[in-house]
Amino acid sequence: MSPISPRSTIVSLFPPFESTRYVKQKIALAPNNPSAWNYLRGVLTKTSTPFSSVETFVKPYTVPQLGDILKETVIDVENPLPGEAAELPCTEALEFLADVCEKRGNEESVDAAVEVHCIFPSSWESS
Repeated sequence: MSPISPRSTIVSLFPPFESTRYVKQKIALAPNNPSAWNYLRGVLTKTSTPFSSVETFVKPYTVPQLGDILKETVIDVENPLPGEAAELPCTEALEFLADVCEKRGNEESVDAAVEVHCIFPSSWESS
């Protein structure tokens, strides 16, 4: 019998939908926490869910500021927005979005992934 890791226990106790919702809420609270983004990757990989399924959620975390979008947007429990105090753009979100583009596998998507990585190069240099 193999030991049970906490990660596999959480993913197996909750349906994939609930695990994804849980981690999205945690990312919304602390968008620059790499552990939450890694957990999201793990949940999607473990459940064979394409990364592109959360692209709508990820995109608001990749812009320098949301501004009026936050005031005009209806609250979406499935895709929570970053809080007003969030430091954007979020490097982890940019990397995740680049991975989404790259996994599509066509030339346009790979070019888009390269473009995403080049948008804010200074955010990687300061880490």
